[in-house]
Amino acid sequence: WIAGVSASWAMAQPLSLDQALALAKERNGTILAARLNVAASRSSVAQARASFLPTVTPTFRYDTSRVEQYTGTAINRNSAGSSLDVTASRPLLDSGQRRFNLANREARLSAQEATALQTLRSQLITVTQRFYEAQRSQELLRVQKAQLERAELVLKQTRARADVGDIARIEVLQAEADQLNAQVAVLEAESRVKATLANLKAIIGWEESSEPLSLAGTPEFV
Repeated sequence: WIAGVSASWAMAQPLSLDQALALAKERNGTILAARLNVAASRSSVAQARASFLPTVTPTFRYDTSRVEQYTGTAINRNSAGSSLDVTASRPLLDSGQRRFNLANREARLSAQEATALQTLRSQLITVTQRFYEAQRSQELLRVQKAQLERAELVLKQTRARADVGDIARIEVLQAEADQLNAQVAVLEAESRVKATLANLKAIIGWEESSEPLSLAGTPEFV
């Protein structure tokens, strides 16, 4: 399924909430760090359990010798031999330190697993919040652009009426002020869109080399 998600991103398809959550699970630094902590704790438990296993010590020995005898003609004699010994030892009685150490590391593992689960839930909730914040900012931008179009239309109508003497010239100034205010509102909305998308990219680990991030629409609830 992740492969299908990556293919859709490559095609510059809008990113859905489910895809954003999947990407966060894969790339979010806080989630990855929590997983590594759990893996380290599991390795620590395995190391503590290994202390209950027998200690096996292999010993390998290889000997070689050469003897030269001179009795008119030199005689060389070579000899070689090898031996392998394996010894195993296991303590039968101790002070209970090994069991205490194992129990301590198992408790740490349980704590790390609980912390990792809480971290995962917290990060996914944040992803959801930032996803909807980005969607909301985009919808507000559409509203502000519509209001700008309306203000520009009203300005044109006001100027035309002022030209024929239907209204006073001062009305044009008010329409121009409304049009400028609408332009400012659009700029502010565009800034909010960039900020919310940047926050979403940061938490899901979006690569800047990827296609521009666009969000899929959310189903309407009746």
